[in-house]
Amino acid sequence: MAPAPPTRREVLLLAVLLLVILFFSNSEPPLPPSPTLPLAPSAPVLEVHTPQPLDTRLTWGSSRPPETTIASHVPGWTILDKLYILKGVVHIVSDSPSTIPDVRYIYSKGLVIKPGQEEDQKRLPTDRHIRVISTKEAKKLFGTSAQTIDGFTFLVNDPPQLFVCLVCKKL
Repeated sequence: MAPAPPTRREVLLLAVLLLVILFFSNSEPPLPPSPTLPLAPSAPVLEVHTPQPLDTRLTWGSSRPPETTIASHVPGWTILDKLYILKGVVHIVSDSPSTIPDVRYIYSKGLVIKPGQEEDQKRLPTDRHIRVISTKEAKKLFGTSAQTIDGFTFLVNDPPQLFVCLVCKKL
């Protein structure tokens, strides 16, 4: 099936666009560079600002460590604030663990999805991946301070296969 010919509106828009481009295009040759004079010794010098690393160390001293807050959660997609990571283990600090969703809905091992109940069990996180701990445990574990990830942390619990499927369905 051949494409439809352009409509009058499309032809008019194309003509207007062409006229605008021709009207605003610079047809004059560029000016030759002007001679530069040497700078006087009293000319101000441009100061260069060296960026400083962001200090993300969170210190609580003798008081309790700040608790992790869950800004938003649906299974597979979680937004957290004040998430702690130590030796590759993600720590959610809360004195009310019942308010924290089950970690299997927050985090996974990121393995490829294969059929079968046994394969589903392999993808579930263990204490070596993510833990919900109290502020008392956090104080013992971290001491008086910890390095944090600045801002909110987005955890997406969907493997790459799902993203490909979602993109394919939208196309």
